[in-house]
Amino acid sequence: MKVLLLGVGMQGKAALHDLVNSPAVDKIFAADREFEALQAHVTSKKYGSKVRCDYVDAADPESIDHLMRQGPDVVIDDVDTPEMGMWLRRDELQGRDIDTAGGTKVGTVGDFLLDEEANIVGFALAKVHVEGPVAEKRMVVKQAVIETGGKSGIITVDLTMAEQLETDTPPSPADTKEEEALASEEPAEIESGEDSEEGSENDAESPSEPEN
Repeated sequence: MKVLLLGVGMQGKAALHDLVNSPAVDKIFAADREFEALQAHVTSKKYGSKVRCDYVDAADPESIDHLMRQGPDVVIDDVDTPEMGMWLRRDELQGRDIDTAGGTKVGTVGDFLLDEEANIVGFALAKVHVEGPVAEKRMVVKQAVIETGGKSGIITVDLTMAEQLETDTPPSPADTKEEEALASEEPAEIESGEDSEEGSENDAESPSEPEN
């Protein structure tokens, strides 16, 4: 069994000790904002490879999501961590309504969107209630989120910002290179070469001047 221990304060250290000595636990992911102190504690206790130390920032959803992707069977929260009330799990966000601050319904959350480094960049929409760029791509980028709504509320977004960020996407490097390649073509040089060949043929076909 894999266990994720979020926050290793006074109670967290006691929980970690019990988990290390439990034969039912195969792997422990211990995470705390004071990463170096956590490492020093684990080393001093000689817990060995059974415990993996990780850094966690409760105010950063990407930091929490990174730990959840380790696939723990059990998650233990250290109540000494004051930010625990801010943390939201994936299943708590899926199906949640997304509205604007003025009450306009935008859609509902389908899933997270991740970049190549597995960072959260936005939400894929399961349902869409608006028209425009957001409806076309069925997504809302992270930068447009104003409030996640706590444990059971509605996600609030800036719709104007969401639409602008959708439409202001820069071209990919491959597209940029292709455009540069097309711009560098010079058909005039080819035409000049053809004119030169025609001129050579005319010179070859022109009759020689009669001899005196």
